[in-house]
Amino acid sequence: NYDSNIGIDFTSQINAATDGSWWVANYTTLLAQSCPNTTIIMMAYSLGAAANVVASTRPRFPTSRISAAVYWGSPLRSPGRPQNRGDAISALGQDGLLGYRTPRGMEPVVRDYCVKDDIICTNWGSLTSHLSYANSTIQDETVEFLVRSALAA
Repeated sequence: NYDSNIGIDFTSQINAATDGSWWVANYTTLLAQSCPNTTIIMMAYSLGAAANVVASTRPRFPTSRISAAVYWGSPLRSPGRPQNRGDAISALGQDGLLGYRTPRGMEPVVRDYCVKDDIICTNWGSLTSHLSYANSTIQDETVEFLVRSALAA
């Protein structure tokens, strides 16, 4: 529920991610409070992944209620994080230097996928790679992880 039709400039991306993060944080917090027995799983792609990562750092965000979260092609991707998946392990996303990170308490339930040459989460490559997550083994792994996590909750 935020403007994702933005320019390629850094400022537009950051503003959209932070604006979106407030919506994600408020909605998730309201869901956790209103439906205390509901399993919450999150799935986001590209700018949406960045909004979710920033949301998880907001005050009162219900990190303990998140059973699973999967991000594809996040511009906030950081190298060396335990939740990293995909074949671009050492990648640093376009906006990764901002310092937003998945909170440590959420790391075990997060999968942050980045494929080689994805220009958004590696800072080099092409949009073709950024658009390659669907209908791939990553999609299969994502579905399996989210379903397994939801059933275990």
